Amino acid sequence: DKESNVSVSLTEGHHSIKTLTLKTYKILETQFEPIPFHDITLHNNSIFNNKTQSKVSATGNGDKNASSKAASIGTIVHEIIEKYHVILTLENLKELIEQYTYSLDFSDDEVLKMERYIERFLQSKLCKILKMDIEYHFELAFENEHERGYIDLIYYDKKLEGYIIVDFKTTNLKGMTQEEALIHYAYDKQLNFYKKTIENELGDGSVVKCEICWLGDRE
Repeated sequence: DKESNVSVSLTEGHHSIKTLTLKTYKILETQFEPIPFHDITLHNNSIFNNKTQSKVSATGNGDKNASSKAASIGTIVHEIIEKYHVILTLENLKELIEQYTYSLDFSDDEVLKMERYIERFLQSKLCKILKMDIEYHFELAFENEHERGYIDLIYYDKKLEGYIIVDFKTTNLKGMTQEEALIHYAYDKQLNFYKKTIENELGDGSVVKCEICWLGDRE
């Protein structure tokens, strides 16, 4: 067995204030098995933690009346990307999806939809970035006085010298441009909230960019 650790050094100016021990992945033959990361605290604040919480991150359809099936598709897509992004390829994609859906009531069209969503991730710039030597963390838990939940992905950009927040969306754009959907579904407000949440702990300017990784269909 082979283990690899990923850590993020949180910095304030040029001084390291905390190192997060993130999820460790153990290679077991052809699959990665996630090992829970440690609870962590910054400035006596539990904003970053490993508590069980109701997720506020919206990876599924942006419509408030979205069906539970659409939400389930988004959840499965997100989990496959999170757990298997290091080894995920077009060749093993179908097998991984089958492991998640074989006992569930998904139609062939819905399974094909999942394949399209994950294929878009594989073709994205983000997929290439995550295979580089960078600091990153999926499902970063946060908690403050008003909200608690998870940020889909945060990674450190060495060139920009700051953190980039990424939110995955499987929303159907319904003919809208990505810019229009960003406003229509208030994703811009969601990203701004995440940015403020992180910067409340790490200081202004610690987050240099917020992005949506669009995976859903255009029509």
